[in-house]
Amino acid sequence: MKVAVIGLGEFGKSLVLDLARGGAEVIAVDIDMAAVEDVRDEATLAVRLDGTDEKDLRAQGIEKVDALVVAMGHAFERAIMVTVAAKRLGIRRIVARAMNDAHARVLQAVGADMVVVPLRDAAESLTRRILTPSIRNYFDLADGVSIVEVAVPARFHQKKLRELDLRGRHRLNVVAIRRMERDGAKVVERVNPIPGGDEEILEGDVVAIAGYDRDVAEFTRLASG
Repeated sequence: MKVAVIGLGEFGKSLVLDLARGGAEVIAVDIDMAAVEDVRDEATLAVRLDGTDEKDLRAQGIEKVDALVVAMGHAFERAIMVTVAAKRLGIRRIVARAMNDAHARVLQAVGADMVVVPLRDAAESLTRRILTPSIRNYFDLADGVSIVEVAVPARFHQKKLRELDLRGRHRLNVVAIRRMERDGAKVVERVNPIPGGDEEILEGDVVAIAGYDRDVAEFTRLASG
């Protein structure tokens, strides 16, 4: 996958590093040369240019990327201009960072396919984890749909997924199981990304479940009880 990230502040830089280490071909863009140099060793291409200029973007082949991230949350007017330029270039997926919900609505109106509000999203995730201690991680998949990693209650231990029947009883799918196992003198984490019905849940397991938010919330309350 080829991804362009425009805006290399803390958020943009972190995103470039994560995408590159995840195997993506990353074009990193900023108007500040120091910011560009900071990610040059990790990005496929790091260039100093004005992300609002369609001509400059096209010169770097950015119109051919699979996704473009508008990462300059504080420079709201520039973020709008970059989003508009990306839309005109016909980029198939535009993701924009916003500082608040009002900015998010504007960015969506001018062409962003997806908008993230990091501070709000981080606060919501932390709230869920504080109120529901069984939750280890939380990921939004779509509006009203999520994946949650949860420590299963003791009454689930030594039972097979087929017996638990989370799909039938709770309308949830188990999409992965994380387990700590001893490997010689070391304890290592093993992940089963496609658990079958005969997979047995053991003490200490963390399961990733996917489903509608209301069903996930009901199950995490059960797991915490």
